[in-house]
Amino acid sequence: MNKAQTTQIVSQAATVLITIVISMTGFWMMIGREFVTREEVSKMTETRLELVRDNMNDFEENSRDLQRSIETNDKSINDLRIELVKLESIMTNLSKLLERMETRHDP
Repeated sequence: MNKAQTTQIVSQAATVLITIVISMTGFWMMIGREFVTREEVSKMTETRLELVRDNMNDFEENSRDLQRSIETNDKSINDLRIELVKLESIMTNLSKLLERMETRHDP
């Protein structure tokens, strides 16, 4: 191989390498701009964590409200049960009274 052939091979290799570098640079300029940076990911993650924390706080508050409502409803239901027992007793007494009244008036 002579000097001219070596120069031509080196020149072609350099041209191929430069073409590859330019192609890769163009690719990363077009595609890479769609990628996010670590800082952007950090901001997105922090924003998402804040939303999750807010949702958890809302959930906890709603859970406490629900628990208070359940306790109030339980008390009301128990009060209603007591009233039902009282009404049942009154109805039984009225029924007995009516029976006695009917037996007095029967010929």
